[in-house]
Amino acid sequence: MNRATYYTDMRKIALSVSPEQLGLEPQKEQNRLYGIVIEYNVAGLIQVLYASYADGEAVDMVQNGHYIVSTGDDDIDSGIAKLLYDNAAVYLDFYKDDVKKYLKDASPREAAEIMLSTSFIKGKDNPETLGVIKKYVSAVSDGYAPEGLERDNAAHTPAANKIKISFLTYGGRFSVEGESSKVTSSKYAPLLPERGKIADKIAGNVNKEQQKPAEPAPSAGK
Repeated sequence: MNRATYYTDMRKIALSVSPEQLGLEPQKEQNRLYGIVIEYNVAGLIQVLYASYADGEAVDMVQNGHYIVSTGDDDIDSGIAKLLYDNAAVYLDFYKDDVKKYLKDASPREAAEIMLSTSFIKGKDNPETLGVIKKYVSAVSDGYAPEGLERDNAAHTPAANKIKISFLTYGGRFSVEGESSKVTSSKYAPLLPERGKIADKIAGNVNKEQQKPAEPAPSAGK
């Protein structure tokens, strides 16, 4: 268990989360999208993942780097945020001696940010971002049907210098993968800059969260 397996586990959750786990209602239309995951393999050296979900949550991950989870209205009590937070807790337990030694006064959430470079940003504090993510997933669902795409049961990572786009539908997970230059000149090209704008919003929310004054410690006896 280390930072490499942490990315693998977090990625697996991002790709395998079900509509039920996101709190979404069942759909008769099996092609309906409830999530989209875009992955970049940069020169075989680093993996980058951007996931967006129909409930307004999103996940941005950089292998061996930072992990940002934009949560839903219920914060870390439901949805993809809860699954990822629970996984982070498993890793914090593995590092419990270091947490106890260096971060004894930190909350589990603060410890996850420091030890695992994982930030959980409250979606309920950023309703605009929630709305943008929902709109993005809805627009993708309306414009991209899974016909002609490969069913992605193995969920392999993209090869070096390739981009992989996984479509999470009520009927299963489908994906397309190709050289960066080919994907950026294909019909999937508009998905990339739009998701980039969402990543910028999420990063901005992280900065706002970090600039908030620390909450005062509770008084003795309370």
